[in-house]
Amino acid sequence: VRGTNLAAPGGVAAVGRAARVPRVAIETHELNSLFRRAFAATFALDLVTKALGAATVVVLVRGLSVSHYAYATLFLTIAQFAGTAASGGVRTLYLRERAERVSRSNAITSDGSFTHALLKATLVIGGAALVLVPILEIVGVGSQFGGGATVVLYSILFAAGFSAAELAIAHYQAGRRFVVAGGIVVLRASALLVASLVIVLTSESVVWISLAFVASMAVVGLALMSGSTVLAADW
Repeated sequence: VRGTNLAAPGGVAAVGRAARVPRVAIETHELNSLFRRAFAATFALDLVTKALGAATVVVLVRGLSVSHYAYATLFLTIAQFAGTAASGGVRTLYLRERAERVSRSNAITSDGSFTHALLKATLVIGGAALVLVPILEIVGVGSQFGGGATVVLYSILFAAGFSAAELAIAHYQAGRRFVVAGGIVVLRASALLVASLVIVLTSESVVWISLAFVASMAVVGLALMSGSTVLAADW
């Protein structure tokens, strides 16, 4: 700021503006670099996730009978609908509020909001189950698998874990930790693939298929809690 007359009107303000400009430019460059790396990492992890998903479909198609594959498809459709669509509003609101807090403080703090959002999402999923059961019973969907209530019960258990993983992904995305968020998606897809292999190699009963899928989401939840993750931080 050489040559600036501090005694002149506006001289100090001019120094302040001149000092702030380089800082803003540096922060903008850092953000651009961060998001470029995040895009590359997210794209690569998304390819891995799609490959794992395709492998899961191949395992189920080739390893299950027609009726049991139909049940697996119905189970995952209901579960993923309840885990994503039913609790999507809670997750979106949490993502927006979390991103605002991180952008203001430039730090990730623990305030228990993750736990509150998780409880809300779980309650919404439970409400969706109460709506789905009579609809499936009336339509007759799942009657050959023990009734619509049985299908929904197992699906909702899976959906609760699936929704928790979705909320954890949103948590890390809001904190600009995109690689970790993508890693959770890969972990979840890997757990589903392992569950599919276990189902095909052991038993094809409806109960075993349901328990294997539910256990896969439970394993994902335990993995998220075990390594200084969002749940450990917020509790």
